[in-house]
Amino acid sequence: MTTIFAGEGLFLCLDSRWSFGSQIADEWPTSKFVVVEGELHIFAGHEVPILLEQAVQFEILPHDDYVLLTRHLIDTCELNGYEDPVMETAILSADNGSAIDLTEADFYFIRHGNGNLPAGVRHDTFFWLGSGGKHASEFFYHAHKRKRKSIKGCNLLGALNHASRKDIGTGGRFHSWIWADSGYFVRNSNRMLVEFDSNSYCSYLRTQIDNLLSEMEQLEMNAKVPEYRSAFLSKASSGSVEGLRKVTMSNALARLQKTIERKNSKKAGQ
Repeated sequence: MTTIFAGEGLFLCLDSRWSFGSQIADEWPTSKFVVVEGELHIFAGHEVPILLEQAVQFEILPHDDYVLLTRHLIDTCELNGYEDPVMETAILSADNGSAIDLTEADFYFIRHGNGNLPAGVRHDTFFWLGSGGKHASEFFYHAHKRKRKSIKGCNLLGALNHASRKDIGTGGRFHSWIWADSGYFVRNSNRMLVEFDSNSYCSYLRTQIDNLLSEMEQLEMNAKVPEYRSAFLSKASSGSVEGLRKVTMSNALARLQKTIERKNSKKAGQ
């Protein structure tokens, strides 16, 4: 499972593990987060739709090609009897952690809270993506309620460690970023936002997108691509995809429209 857990305006934590069917990798070049023009985008789900969404945010992938590749991904999975591609994403301000778009996020206190919120915390403050987030949320909530600090010295690391014990799909390097600790027994454990190299990552994204476009063009020319080589049938995912939102043309187009509106709004304000 992927574990992404955050408190709006407070903190973000996530793991690095990717799954490939029954295989796992704790280090993988596709990132579960990107920073674009002051926006922090976080992702859970299958690798290909994540790559497409990231490429759109960096303006590497033209909108028309995004639509074509998304449609091709959905059709290819269906024709070959593969599971439906899934993806969830959320957007925060990289500067202060405030919410930009949490439409696809799940909120712990809305679904599982019993009214006993930490003092001063709104019911929609803590959210997660991916199936491991619930486990991390539970640990964090109960540790704060009992005013306990994890043996890891930080309740975010404790929460991620707890999630990793619940499922083999959570693990690898644990990333976190703190905007405000607010007495939650947390500490900034690494420099994930500072260390993110957008130039290097964009170079990687261009290569991946070029490969996908090349394969789609081959198929349009009736040059069959063997199933085992199809990039669109990659089993890579950020962990368990059970319960995640299915990629459909309607939600892909809605996400694209939001991106266009945000970017136009920024340009108008310059």
